[in-house]
Amino acid sequence: MRQALRGGAARTAAIALSAAAIGGGVVAATDLASDPGPATATASPATAASATSVARTTTAAGAATTVDFSAVYAARRAGVVSVTATVAAGAGAPGAPGGGEATATGSGVVIDDEGHVLTNEHVVDGARAVSVELADGTTTAATVVGTDPSTDLAVLDIDVPADALDPIPLGDASTVDVGDPVLAVGDPFGYQASASAGIVSGLDRSIQAPNGFTITGAVQTDAAVNHGNSGGALLDANGELVGIPAQIADSGVDANVGVAFAIPVDTARRVIDGLLADGRVDHAWLGVTTATVDANLAGTDGVGADTGALITGVVAGGPADDAGLAAGDTPATDGGAAVCVGGDVVTAIGDREVTDAATLQEAVDALAPGTSTTLTVVGPGGEPRTVDVTLGSRPATTSATPAATCG
Repeated sequence: MRQALRGGAARTAAIALSAAAIGGGVVAATDLASDPGPATATASPATAASATSVARTTTAAGAATTVDFSAVYAARRAGVVSVTATVAAGAGAPGAPGGGEATATGSGVVIDDEGHVLTNEHVVDGARAVSVELADGTTTAATVVGTDPSTDLAVLDIDVPADALDPIPLGDASTVDVGDPVLAVGDPFGYQASASAGIVSGLDRSIQAPNGFTITGAVQTDAAVNHGNSGGALLDANGELVGIPAQIADSGVDANVGVAFAIPVDTARRVIDGLLADGRVDHAWLGVTTATVDANLAGTDGVGADTGALITGVVAGGPADDAGLAAGDTPATDGGAAVCVGGDVVTAIGDREVTDAATLQEAVDALAPGTSTTLTVVGPGGEPRTVDVTLGSRPATTSATPAATCG
């Protein structure tokens, strides 16, 4: 399991959401998402924010670059805000059994001088009211412009003067490497404007969105991230936003154990534009669950390809089902994880090679609902074929249309 980072026990009755890890090992629940399209030249001010180096220093020619995180913090602290959501407290909610209201806290990032704040969807999910506290202590009501549970992102709007805002420039998560230094800024357990330094400890992780679908490309970090950091900032050495902390690995300890995950800012760029334009983002949907064909699965009876995305489940009446794609019905194990073999393996979508479950989703992420495309698939006996498919529109949750699985 992964745990979402909502709440702050230091000053509120916190409500923490749980988000399950993706499958077991290599199995991914990939009712596939599409991104809402590339950012345009007239994108929101957040997407056009320029990079500003604030903290890199090189000690000598050829020497390692050092980072002054105090300078990063000083330059960007004012761009990180506190977010408080008033939610209905149902039976079992911490601090308010039997009903009433409770508050949950998280963090947010100012992304432009028009009053737009980026945060996690799970921070404001179900909120009756939302407020934002700026770095100078000013507290103001916030309007939820739009939410996208498929990427766990939301945009808020606050009515404050532009000179009271200090937007954080959006960086580029595709430029970060494992080992790069990062700084997490947010409100863990309600301790406002806390900073923790670490490194990028992994890239291209897949995590589960609040609605049960898969988010690809997540940035893993060992910077200390805890409940209340959700929606805050993961900054690179230049003080640019490269991720939005969203989850911690659940090791049985309800706190950070050195493995946290942030939504990549590249995903946020696209979602911001969609939320500001329409208040929502539509995602394409293939209607399958998949597993990566790796060294463990390659050569297994019922797996006809050496690499690709093995279809383990097909939603009845979904796009994949209509196109004639087949899932396996033979139980097997892959590294201790249960998997269904005997189905089709997707090896390409259009002219893009598919090497694993994540690249299939990423390829669909580049398309929109209603797009017609061609899949190259290999059957269980190794026979290749092409399949025309028209992508559908993703349902609200995975539970709405569960994929069939083998026994």
